Amino acid sequence: MAEMEKKCCEGESCTSSKCTMTHVVMIGLVIVAIIGAYFLGRESDDGMKERAENRETHQGASESSEKMQTETMMSGEQGEWTDEEMAMMDTEHMEGSEDAMMAGTGEWTEEEMAEMAMHDGDDMMMSETTDAMMSETVGEYVVYNGTSFPKNDHVVLFFHATWCPSCKSADTNLSASEIPAGYSIVKVDYDTYGDLKQKYGIVSQHTFVVVDVNGEMIKKWVGASTIDDVVDGVQG
Repeated sequence: MAEMEKKCCEGESCTSSKCTMTHVVMIGLVIVAIIGAYFLGRESDDGMKERAENRETHQGASESSEKMQTETMMSGEQGEWTDEEMAMMDTEHMEGSEDAMMAGTGEWTEEEMAEMAMHDGDDMMMSETTDAMMSETVGEYVVYNGTSFPKNDHVVLFFHATWCPSCKSADTNLSASEIPAGYSIVKVDYDTYGDLKQKYGIVSQHTFVVVDVNGEMIKKWVGASTIDDVVDGVQG
């Protein structure tokens, strides 16, 4: 540009107005270049700033989403673990504990085997005790249902008649008494079940008959007023 100005000023045909015009044009070009460079730089800075803000916004949204997912997994939909999740956690914990115990040196130690055997023995004793308690039958005083006798250690038939005073007294006492475990006393109507009277040879009311599991007679006697009398009659 300096060279152009020099040539303009040294030329034979150059006039003052031409030099002035040349100077104005050159100054205008410089101003345009400066302004263009300024706006280009500003646009570049704005673009970089916007991209940085977008990255920060995206990163913040991702972190918030991950935090919400983590809180949801830890708290569940209602702020607590569901039964299925807790059961799964317990199962995984138990399996992990068993694996850890079995891992160790690759085999059970003598102390661990002894402890396991002790627990197994305790479980077996508890099971046997429970079975024994369940198998122990309770005592009862019931009315014959017309089809079968109850199953118990001692089954005693009481041939009862509504018109018999001693039968009524015995019935009242037996109803108010606690029947010993293993005893089933069955009240049989004397006037209704003639087939049983014939089978066991019953000829009078207020008769007691002890039968086995097959309903066969073991022994019989006449007269008993209390539960103690019945037990004595069975054991005597």
